[in-house]
Formats: sequence, structure tokens, C-alpha cells
Amino acid sequence: MTDAATGNAVEGAQVDFQAVAMPSAPPADHRQAEVSLAAVIGARTWSASDPGANGAQGIYYLNPYAQDGDTNPLTRAVSGGWNAVTVSKSGYDTRRFYRNHLYTSCQASTENPISAGAYPAVVSEGSFVDDALCAREDFALHATGSLYERRPDLIVDPRSVLDYQPTTCNGAPCLSVNGSYVNVGDGNLFLIARYIQPSSPGAIINTPVTQLISQTNGVFARYAIEATFNYTGDPARPHSYVSNSGRWAEVRLRRVDDAVCPSEAQASACPVVRSTLRGFSACLRDEVIFDSTYDPGNESFGGCAVSPIPDDDGLPILVQGIGAGRGFVGSPTIDVNGLAPGAYWLEVEVNPHRLLEESDYTNNISRALIQL
Repeated sequence: MTDAATGNAVEGAQVDFQAVAMPSAPPADHRQAEVSLAAVIGARTWSASDPGANGAQGIYYLNPYAQDGDTNPLTRAVSGGWNAVTVSKSGYDTRRFYRNHLYTSCQASTENPISAGAYPAVVSEGSFVDDALCAREDFALHATGSLYERRPDLIVDPRSVLDYQPTTCNGAPCLSVNGSYVNVGDGNLFLIARYIQPSSPGAIINTPVTQLISQTNGVFARYAIEATFNYTGDPARPHSYVSNSGRWAEVRLRRVDDAVCPSEAQASACPVVRSTLRGFSACLRDEVIFDSTYDPGNESFGGCAVSPIPDDDGLPILVQGIGAGRGFVGSPTIDVNGLAPGAYWLEVEVNPHRLLEESDYTNNISRALIQL
């Protein structure tokens, strides 16, 4: 746990983990359902003022990422896979994160997950277990009252990747994925572009895109995005979409090799046998509520629209976006023609080329283990 401004450790922070409930079997369509979370597994980061495993207040300081099933109750360890993580500390703004915990083998002390020292709770003395499973993550907190950007954070709803269905594309076998692109950041994904009145019905107009990011002082930071709004049709209700050679999402198939990539933690080492880039061919908008605990603020993204509020220079603008805790759905496809039967990782990554500004790019990929 670190201070976002200084990089210093934040001691005694409360960290609450909740596993994302995953559907048992495809195919279905889980894009419309709000995420369901398991019971809270709480932990605190180590504190020099209360360094014991069981402090004066009866609070356990845990390293919940280190699992040792022989000596510690599993209810005090965080399950692998996607988790919602809520972090709070007096003097800091509470933040929520969604991360995919991919455990790998490590050497951990048998005191884990109870930590009697500064993190990580792997010390140079005492007893060790060599076949533990560990994951390491950092969460940054912003001091209350400080100036910072409330950035979006895009993920692919991991439940939606399980909703793949065999179908045909141009007469050849392919997979259709009911993808849901979700914003789990501190602020909204907010895109604007200058609106120019079409000269005639059907005229196509391309205008550059700016991403607005709200700041804690109420002022928007502005970032030029390598993309355009393409719009045409009724001047009162232009159909527009964000375009940049379809570089908004990428779907991949990786062939599983048990000697190289037997688990998801090693999936990136599996060879990519098929991949395809996909764009958002419709207006970005709030189609689903993924997590209603988020506050999207005053912005509402209902689809293609000319904003009733002009830009700072008084000129009209087109607005699109995804509110915090909301999602935009799509159905990307990937060709499977000619692939050998067997196990594959079906992988969907949102914002793979980092065209959009986010707070975290490490959680942009979701995967499902499938059989062809």
C-alpha cells in the first residue's frame, strides 16, 4: 500500500477483498447482470505502531496473498481470480479496485497469512514452505484534499468472456464472445469531439477526440486521443462512433501447452494462434450497471448526442463515454477455422494500444479456458 504522491508505504490501511462470483458454465449472457461479490475478507497493512500479528486492538495484520493451507484457515486467504478490493485509511480517500489475482509458486514463511513484520511477510528466519502460492499487488491511495485526477479504469467483465458461443462468420467457423467493457475507475470515461453541422443528409464528418478527466478541484484535464468521431445522418441526432482502425479491443486464442503455460498465471507464455482487433462500431454509452456502489457523478452517457452544454469556447460538442461502475457491451468474433482440437485460452483485452487514458493498464485482460 503506497501514498500515490510520495510512494511511501501507508501503514495500517484496511484492505477488504471480495471474490467475483463466476458463472459455472457457458453459454449465457451475463452482461446485463450486476456483479455478485463474495463475503469480505479483511486485512490490514503492517504498522510500526502496532507490529504484532495480533495487536492491542485485536486486529490481525495479514498478508492475504500468501496461502498456506496446512497451518492457516483458508477463510483468511484471498481466492485466486478476480476480486474487488476496497482500500481505506484515515486521511485518505477510499478507493476500489478490480484485479485478477494470479497465484504463482513461491517460498513463504509458515506464519503467513498472519504477518508479524513489514510486507512482504517473507523473512530470513523461521520455518518456510516451498510450495506456497503467492501474488503481489500494490494499491495507491490519495490523501484527502489533495489534487489528483479521477481516472477511468477499463476491464473486460470476466463473466462475459465465459459467454462465448460457436457460430459461423462468412461461412467459416468462429467464436462469438458476449464482451462487456466495464469502467471500474475513480472517474468516468468521458470523450468529446467538436460537432459540425452536416452539409447534407448522409454526409460523413470526422472530428478529433478529446478525453476529459475530472480532477478533485472540479476542473477537467484534457487529453488528445488518437481517434476520431465519425458521424452522419440526422443533424439533430447524429449517429457517431469512435474510430481508430478497430484498435479498441483485441480478441486472442492461445494454445495451451502444459509444459509452458498450465495455468492462467502463465497464459501469456502460451503461443497466440489467432488474434483480431475490434472497434466500437456504436456509440459508447452506459448500457449496463456492473457495480452500483460506484458514483458516476453528474455525467450521464446515453448514446449519440450533441451535448446541451457547449465546450469552454461556446461551440457544440458530441459526447460519449462510460460512467464509473457502468459497462458497454459488444459481441466480438474470432476465426477458429482450421485450428486443431484441444485446450485454448480465449483472451479479450480492452484498450490494448493504450489509446485511452486509464489509472491502471494491468487489469485490461480477461480469459476463459475453452475446448475446441
